[in-house]
Amino acid sequence: MNAGYRVESVFTPYPQPKELKIQDTTGRTRTRQAPGHVTFRLNGETLRLEPVVTGSELFFMFKDRTSGRETYGAGRYLESKNGKVLLDFNKACNPYCAFNPYSSCPIPPRQNTLTARVEAGEKYRGDH
Repeated sequence: MNAGYRVESVFTPYPQPKELKIQDTTGRTRTRQAPGHVTFRLNGETLRLEPVVTGSELFFMFKDRTSGRETYGAGRYLESKNGKVLLDFNKACNPYCAFNPYSSCPIPPRQNTLTARVEAGEKYRGDH
């Protein structure tokens, strides 16, 4: 665990939830609701992510500068409780399609590609 990858973020709600078109690994597109966005500092950079709501949690799909190299190319996932948003990138995990080529997984929207390297969380050494 790296304490530098546990960051508090500021959640900014949208006046109305924003509809996001999320493509999955099979090429299908689904609509999800983004209640707002979070901003945070990581490795000296101010960054932004737009989550979708799953139950009582915020679900973050993201790519970063390690995607496709040290981590899964289609991105990783991270969850956080609503309210005060603590992002713990140590808990970033690969989607299930990283392990099963017959699975369908949502792909992070373009705006969730971080310019920083996230060298925490689950790595990927697979071949698909």
